[in-house]
Amino acid sequence: MTATIATSVSPGAWEHVDHTGYVLLTTWKKDGTAVSVPVWAVRDGARLLVITAEDSGKAKRVRANGRAALAPSDRKGTRLGADVPARGQQLPKADVERLRPLFLKRYGMMARLIFTVHKVRFRAMTSVLLEFVPAEA
Repeated sequence: MTATIATSVSPGAWEHVDHTGYVLLTTWKKDGTAVSVPVWAVRDGARLLVITAEDSGKAKRVRANGRAALAPSDRKGTRLGADVPARGQQLPKADVERLRPLFLKRYGMMARLIFTVHKVRFRAMTSVLLEFVPAEA
């Protein structure tokens, strides 16, 4: 069973994800410096999922404190809307393969290509899922 962050959330909190291909994920370093990167994201009910390498900076920062903000963006990271403050956590590794089809459905052939290249080129790389829910006010 997957542990998720308990929250009551309006279904429209992630509405912008349906209209853009990318989300600008902002996380914070220990020294308080914000780091923003465009990422693929899919909605799964009231949560937003991001797939990334286990040793990526964003995964490390989410594991360290869970503080995040997400905004619609383009592939270059240009912010296209307002930030949604969020709390994040890394899901169990077993969830990666179970939830990967959500990314394949949303991003199609591009996702298949990128997942295949990563599997062949970076055999030792482990993917993880980051789960985000809007921060409670």
